[in-house]
Amino acid sequence: ASILAITIFEKFDAGGWFTLLVTSIAIIIGYLIYRHYKGISKMTEELDETMLDMVPDNLQPGPALPMDPRGATAVIFVSKFDGVGLHTLLTAHRMIGSFVKNYVLLLAGVVGQGEFKGITALEELKVYVEAEANQYIAFCRNEGMAATWFATYSTDRIQAMEELANVAVRYFPQSTFFAGRVIDSTYQSPFWGLLHDEVSFIVQDRLQHDGFTMMIVPVHVRGVPSQPPRITLPISMPEDMELIQPDKAGCV
Repeated sequence: ASILAITIFEKFDAGGWFTLLVTSIAIIIGYLIYRHYKGISKMTEELDETMLDMVPDNLQPGPALPMDPRGATAVIFVSKFDGVGLHTLLTAHRMIGSFVKNYVLLLAGVVGQGEFKGITALEELKVYVEAEANQYIAFCRNEGMAATWFATYSTDRIQAMEELANVAVRYFPQSTFFAGRVIDSTYQSPFWGLLHDEVSFIVQDRLQHDGFTMMIVPVHVRGVPSQPPRITLPISMPEDMELIQPDKAGCV
């Protein structure tokens, strides 16, 4: 730092000011990115606390419920037993639970190449992923949902998710896929896609090309916007169409 300060002082008129400007901009951008990730991390932790409060203490798996391989199946991509995964699972259950016979959880254990240290690291990852999966199964059975899980392990998350989807379809041909996506309702910017991976959209595109349906569930970390979206175009509709007004709690 002292060398940089001396160099800028001595070479300020010869371009040192430009170095100072670029360095300052880089520091500010880095701080803003850090603050953004820190804020999202804090909000997802709060979501975890809220959703995990729904899970009974000392949750036990209970007896296995019969699966129907020929029946409609909700297949949910999850990373671990957390608020985002539970929100996605419960949203799928609320949307299509009336006719779904099975719930399948897909977990991709991803390890960075720099962190991989042989078979021991893989075994530890496997134990962790299976423990997370079994928590989902215990929760589903406690809620009366027949459920199972598949898992795989790779350094490529997208490839792992595709492989899991192919396995799920083999065992449950009538599968509809779900994945959660964290959304900050108060932050809408074109830079969001640069700061956060869009793995769900990539997998959705590939599954749709293979003829399967995948829905991405928005997980609002700041809550759903209180104001409905604006309508600026003229809308035609049948004369007997009736608008149901939500109550004070926001429910219809």
